[in-house]
Amino acid sequence: MVSEYDVGAAPKDKQDWLRSRVGHQVCSVVQEGVATLISKERLRDDFQPSVPFVACFSASMVIAELVKCIAGWPTPLEPRFQLDLLRGPAFGLELPQRRRRDCICFTRERNIDTLRKGRNGF
Repeated sequence: MVSEYDVGAAPKDKQDWLRSRVGHQVCSVVQEGVATLISKERLRDDFQPSVPFVACFSASMVIAELVKCIAGWPTPLEPRFQLDLLRGPAFGLELPQRRRRDCICFTRERNIDTLRKGRNGF
């Protein structure tokens, strides 16, 4: 969150603008500032910068995993899959990976299984 400390630490010419955003999340204020800087016109008062593409894609993948888990669909891929977001998953690269003895999924397997059993059947 943007605080009064941030306002005081900012350059003098930016303090008034930043002061009006005290209490907002820093990431949204930074994005708005960058958009204002590169914009030739004044931005609308209700302007809200979009979330970066990677964050949106990550959130989509998390929701896809949730839907898959709830539906009981299997996971055909190993835990590692690399893809170029501009080309799509059809051109992805599967990187086979088995559990390693030094991996947390192996060393804490019993704890993970206990937690999973306690999640109402998930």
